[in-house]
Amino acid sequence: MTTTTTPLLRLNKPEKGDFNWDVPLNENWDKLDSLGAGRLPFMAPLLMEHVMDAADSIGWALQGSTLDGDVYTTAWDKLSTAKNRASTQTLTYKGISFDVQVDSVTKWRFVSKETYDNAKENLGNSLGFVVDYVEGAKRIILPYKTGFLSLADEPGVYTSEGLPNISGKFVTTRNGAGVQQASGPFTAERGSDWGPDWESGVANYGFNFDASKANPIYGASEHVTPENTSMFLYYRVANTVTTSANLDLNAELASIKARLAALEGE
Repeated sequence: MTTTTTPLLRLNKPEKGDFNWDVPLNENWDKLDSLGAGRLPFMAPLLMEHVMDAADSIGWALQGSTLDGDVYTTAWDKLSTAKNRASTQTLTYKGISFDVQVDSVTKWRFVSKETYDNAKENLGNSLGFVVDYVEGAKRIILPYKTGFLSLADEPGVYTSEGLPNISGKFVTTRNGAGVQQASGPFTAERGSDWGPDWESGVANYGFNFDASKANPIYGASEHVTPENTSMFLYYRVANTVTTSANLDLNAELASIKARLAALEGE
């Protein structure tokens, strides 16, 4: 059997035609090689329920991490190229205006470090990447997100929170029975203080308002809290498995621990 080897993992790849299979696996060997080597699109997001260990985390970084552009050279080249193409837009959320740069090709968004911090503090979403120089060093800060993406939304677009509407009504009448009606979040409570003339049928009613009676979403939290499960958001920052000669694992682990400590403190 004649074989060749795949470019990344050096898998033995049978020549096409050696096997008469319904699904010619040899034609997909390069795809298997690429997937096995962890070759995924740059900045592809990955939600994890646990922290990656040293071996698994190679090529991945937590949201909000700061990367050295001289280590992640391909990421720097792609991001800086997109940033140079980007045009400035002004977005307004919660009464605050934010300047962002949007690349029309990749749709990546870029912000200054000041805007990043301001948006993260006020929105829980940094709105984009920071790609700049600090004392001549190339710096990349990955986006920070606490929002949730609807399938109908454009990726990377921040959407302000919303709540369902609530409605109801109350009606009072003055007659011998002292009739009162209430619906939705309203309830009525008759007081003990009647008018001086019993026959007049004048009664005092208090109307209470409780939004949870209209929808149980109200009162379930002190803040707006969408449905969620706590996860660790990683970004793909290297295209293939990187050797220890090209990546300082100790520095990366220290960065991950620092980010985890910061997340626990928030």
